[in-house]
Amino acid sequence: MAENWFAYTGGDVFYAGNYRLIDGIDPTTICTIGCVICAIKLDDNSDFPASIPGSVKQYLLNALVTRVPQPDFPNKFVILKPC
Repeated sequence: MAENWFAYTGGDVFYAGNYRLIDGIDPTTICTIGCVICAIKLDDNSDFPASIPGSVKQYLLNALVTRVPQPDFPNKFVILKPC
């Protein structure tokens, strides 16, 4: 599988059904720092991810606490948008 970005659609940030595949745009060009989840990167090709790995759930939690994309090195898996 390939890594793809999934837009957060609202609700529980830890529930995979609240994300949808982003096709055709790079969300890192519009989402950066904030207090609301914008998108997550997962190794999944479906329209809706089957699950969210534990490591990405930890990145989600860290992002919400710090308001900074996670992890804090070049390959981000969670990005945010302004409040």
